[in-house]
Amino acid sequence: MRYITFVFILAAASLTGCTNYLYYAPNQVNVPLLKDKKDARISAGYSPGPSVLAADVQLAYALAPHVGVIASASGARSVEEFEIQQKDSDEASSRMRMLEVGAGYFTAFTKKDKLILEIYGGAGLGDSRQFYTYWNSTSQSDTKGRNTFGLRKVFLQPSLGFIPNRSFELAFGSRISGIFFSLRDAGYSNQNDSDEYGEMLQIDAKKLFIFLEPSLKLSVGRKVRFWISVDGPFPIGRKVSNLTDTSYPNFRFGILFKLSGQKDNS
Repeated sequence: MRYITFVFILAAASLTGCTNYLYYAPNQVNVPLLKDKKDARISAGYSPGPSVLAADVQLAYALAPHVGVIASASGARSVEEFEIQQKDSDEASSRMRMLEVGAGYFTAFTKKDKLILEIYGGAGLGDSRQFYTYWNSTSQSDTKGRNTFGLRKVFLQPSLGFIPNRSFELAFGSRISGIFFSLRDAGYSNQNDSDEYGEMLQIDAKKLFIFLEPSLKLSVGRKVRFWISVDGPFPIGRKVSNLTDTSYPNFRFGILFKLSGQKDNS
């Protein structure tokens, strides 16, 4: 227990600094740890940075013994505007939205349900927008632009939960996500001497990117639980600059409402 607490403190202390604009920021991994039919979970969380400000709302419900469904809605934006090409007049920021649903299997390893295994799969839809303000040398003025990518997501999510008592949960999530990028609007027209324009074309050309998204989440409480988590994306395969941020882990915290299908559950 002391070691786990130290891990969270160390992760939180490292959350300083900033990053470049992003094309993808993962949402919170939904690990509800359902145990019985009609169990339900409602969770809301927030990430304060350092690279991305994000908010998530998540739902989960056990349709039948060992069968659950999950859903989530999330939004994220870059922490602050920052310079492009080290010019004071060149700035950028990013925004992302995502809705996703899934279904899967859950089961207990022990008679007292202290170890829970979950395997969920699902899909999502969203978009990613990059906003630019750059100096136009021809007109000698600032020019604004925006790129918009449509996002389609498929994921497979095996997870393991440890529940030693009714007031404590520790969840290990390991989501693998496939993100399909589709360029909808290429508003950034500064094609001359532009690394940003090249990145956009690389992402649109490759279309599919794979991410490993591990998560560690600690929850305390009974019917109402407070939780903190650490997670982060790791691109698999060929990388593109500014695709996502891997410099720092994402630190999140939130509240969870636990609705039990059995009267003797807590």
